[in-house]
Amino acid sequence: MTDEEKKAARLMFTDGEFGPNDTLNLRAGGIPLGTKHDKGKNRWELMKPFWPYLDEIVKVLTLGAIEYSDNNWMEVGIERYEGALMRHISAYMQGERVDTKSGVATMAHVICNLLFLRWFDEHGEKSNAQIHAASERTTDCSTSDDNDRGKSVPPRDS
Repeated sequence: MTDEEKKAARLMFTDGEFGPNDTLNLRAGGIPLGTKHDKGKNRWELMKPFWPYLDEIVKVLTLGAIEYSDNNWMEVGIERYEGALMRHISAYMQGERVDTKSGVATMAHVICNLLFLRWFDEHGEKSNAQIHAASERTTDCSTSDDNDRGKSVPPRDS
């Protein structure tokens, strides 16, 4: 390949047609080989240093599911998680790096609360008053349907 062909191939590679992770392997004649166009896509490889911390977040979620039930947090008023977030941030700022109750990093609890709040942003907030009113409606056993008599509606699990 001549210097001009290499220059043209590199120009094609760097003119914005390719992303930062693209590799330039050229066939004879300067045709790119083994190229992966990923320009404009999220770069998940940048998460690599944080993978171990995801385990901590999952541990917090698992402990919550064991103590309450799977995804129980979806049925709790948003203000409870705003409070929990601030308590964990306060504990962290006062030097608590590991949550005393769970034994998991305090910041993992902060991140879980942030994730809960982000989920509520996307799916709608419920206040404690709304949850309490819904709870009273779903546990009312007076129904005309014999199949449902005495049954309460189970918590949403998604």
